[in-house]
Amino acid sequence: MHLMLDLETLSTAADAAITQIGLAPFWIDGDGPLEPGLCINVDPQSCINLGFRVDWSTTHWWMMQSQEARDSLPRPGEGVPLPEALDRVEAYLEHLKEVAGDRKLHVWSNGATFDIPILAHAFARLGRREPWSYSAARDTRTLAMLALNAIRPEPVVKHNALDDAVAQVRWVQNMWREARPNHVTTGPAPGGSGEVVVA
Repeated sequence: MHLMLDLETLSTAADAAITQIGLAPFWIDGDGPLEPGLCINVDPQSCINLGFRVDWSTTHWWMMQSQEARDSLPRPGEGVPLPEALDRVEAYLEHLKEVAGDRKLHVWSNGATFDIPILAHAFARLGRREPWSYSAARDTRTLAMLALNAIRPEPVVKHNALDDAVAQVRWVQNMWREARPNHVTTGPAPGGSGEVVVA
């Protein structure tokens, strides 16, 4: 099983204050998300109180986004505190592990240096371990190198975490369909105990 993670934040640094978490599960050879997914609005002030970063450049960038994107974000005092948001992420991943049975859960994000590392840092900052395996991380941009002509769907609301995650799920599935005829193989990675992408 696969899970697309998308975050909205108030910085691009690893210790960014998180405002929204989107999670969309899928089968890589499927057609769209496996279920509606989960969108968690995080109280930005709870992150600030815990010492997470807010950058003016990112705040200014948000001011330039669509009204729909800005309206989807929590205002100060809205959303759930970050510790509760992480509880919800853990509970949702436990649910997905039950659905997946004995199949490993792979966690995807659009780029290797933003969503997954930021969420992992949030867990670590609160003295917790991220609820996915160290070898579970997958990156859409690497797969895109193998499927340059795959259609990339637009999200319903760009920069809404769940809408972005759902669009990225469909993009990965499109890329997978394009890459597979070009002899991309799956299974255990050679020379080690890790794995390449498997359905």
